Amino acid sequence: MKRERYSYSEILDDVTRYFTKIQTNEYLETGLFPIIDQGKEFITGYTNSSIGIYNDYPIIIFGDHTRIFKYIDFPCYLGADGVKALKNIKPDKINSKYLYYYLKNSYIPDTGYNRHFKWVKELFFNIHNIQTQKDIVVVLDKVTSLISMRKEQLEKLDILVKSKFIEMFGDPVLNPKGWEKKKLGEVCDVRDGTHDSPKFRFTGYPLVTSKNIVNNQLVLDKVNYISQDDYDKINKRSKVDKGDILLPMIGTIGNPVVINIEPNFAIKNVALIKFNNPNITNTYIYNILTSNYIEYVKNILSRGGTQKFIALADIRKLIIPIPPLDIQNQFAKFVEQVEKNKENIKSSLNQLETLYNALMQEYFG
Repeated sequence: MKRERYSYSEILDDVTRYFTKIQTNEYLETGLFPIIDQGKEFITGYTNSSIGIYNDYPIIIFGDHTRIFKYIDFPCYLGADGVKALKNIKPDKINSKYLYYYLKNSYIPDTGYNRHFKWVKELFFNIHNIQTQKDIVVVLDKVTSLISMRKEQLEKLDILVKSKFIEMFGDPVLNPKGWEKKKLGEVCDVRDGTHDSPKFRFTGYPLVTSKNIVNNQLVLDKVNYISQDDYDKINKRSKVDKGDILLPMIGTIGNPVVINIEPNFAIKNVALIKFNNPNITNTYIYNILTSNYIEYVKNILSRGGTQKFIALADIRKLIIPIPPLDIQNQFAKFVEQVEKNKENIKSSLNQLETLYNALMQEYFG
């Protein structure tokens, strides 16, 4: 099918100059008018001022540092830094939402925390006819909506688990049910990994650090590797087993993960929580460490300046309520069922994301 070829300057205009920008310290959590910046969140703040609000939508927002595109079809303000607002100047020939999807699929190299807008201005676009554009937008909007729905379902299930935890155990800081309290180190075996800096290799055994624990998930695609000798040396002291909990001690502290795979890695700057007490379940401890309790602990115990850390000794001294085992087991069964539902949703989400990527490549590749 024949397509028309356009350069950036033939179809887009940088209208950032027409926006009123709001400083980050002036953002409100709620308000009358949304503020769009270059962050991952679609809307990152609000303002109640209507002076200077931009009404000539739709527009496409580009994060100059983050390379994130956002399609905006409502009045808004911009964040103060690193945001470009792009306006379709050929709306009779090019659908703005189609152009947004095209930009999302365009290659813009990642050069770190630098400006990337120069790459956008060098783009060329091979554009379908207007009816095909509209048809493509309908398909991609539907798939995108289903993806958003699946993600929302996962978020609601996470909220459900947290609500059930509070219902069964109460706030772990206030301990309203009057459970017996003990130190975490008294009911769990709490260790850390190596303090040395093993020599990294191109292949070998992964060395997991705080950076490899993201949003309570173990991420091994950007991991450093160590030798068999270093792996054995570290694991003599701190061998990770399935069912253990890892808790980052540096950087994003208080971001635990339960190890649900047979591990073949060593750890550094990560607390290892092992379970050898028959009266404590890892599900209960994990949910304490993801509750408001850990925020309370971080505010009191975290040290350092820009690089926050929490000491192993302080982790061992964490005072936690110890409810009866049968109640812990009831909660664990509830969580198990929720996790089964989440796995089904994740499977559907993966299929939808694969379909979305394939369609983007078909339409714009």
